[in-house]
Formats: sequence, C-alpha cells, structure tokens
Amino acid sequence: MKIIFATEPIKYPLTGIGRYSLELVKRLAVAREIEELKLFHGASFIDQIPQVENKSDTKASNHGRLSAFLRRQPLLIEAYRLLHPRRQAWALRDYRDYIYHGPNFYLPHRLERAVTTFHDISIFTCPEYHPKDRVRYMEKSLHESLDSGKADPDRL
Repeated sequence: MKIIFATEPIKYPLTGIGRYSLELVKRLAVAREIEELKLFHGASFIDQIPQVENKSDTKASNHGRLSAFLRRQPLLIEAYRLLHPRRQAWALRDYRDYIYHGPNFYLPHRLERAVTTFHDISIFTCPEYHPKDRVRYMEKSLHESLDSGKADPDRL
C-alpha cells in the first residue's frame, strides 16, 4: 500500500490530534504493509516527520502574530478555504495510486482515494462553545471533505 500522510497537525504545542497524527505516522513508517509513505505538509511533500518543539525565535513569533491577524479576516479565510484544497489536489495530481490520509478533518479537493479522521464534532453538537466564524468555516470545510471523500459505488 502507498500512503500520503498529511502532517499539518504535528506541531507545537502537541494537541490531541497532533499526538494521534505523530504516533500514527511513526507506526506507518515501520509497518511492513506500507510499500511507500510520503509526507505532505500544506501543499508540498516533506522529507521527514515535523519536529515538535517550542520555537520561541523571532521568525516563529512573527509567523504566529501574522496567523492570528489573518484568522480574523473573514474574506481571506473564505478564500483560503476554497483555494487551499484545490492547491493540494493539484500538488497530488500525479499520485493517483496512493491513498491520502488527512488526520485532521480536511481533504484535498476531489481526490479519488482518500480518508480523513473526524476526531471532534463539537462544532456540530455544541456550536455555542466555539467562535461563530470557526463554526461557519468548519461546517463548510467538513461538508466539502465529506463530499470529496464519498465513495463511488461503481468503483468499489
């Protein structure tokens, strides 16, 4: 089996999904059944599992401030939500014989062979505990992931 594994959740601080992703990818890397394992981060391939460490340098600090600012821009968030999965799909276009695993809800646009993990559905069950913009973003994104990952009965 050939797998492409999305590594975005593996970052500092290591959250529940980050820990799950890290442990899963480590075990996939040594599993005999896995013919090839490629690591995918953002919209490109990387050579190794991301390191989980506290980056208190200026570059990381500036990146955090920029990210926080961008997360408060609804138009930019919507553009990202629409464009990023398509950018990912374009980067993966030559890997049709691989299975893509997105451990954190999201799938690239219209991949034929993909699986994702829905580990926290509280935005649906308890939306009042989340910021409204996050609920709106996640609802749209998760529905797109579900649509993208639906099996075609004729191909099973």
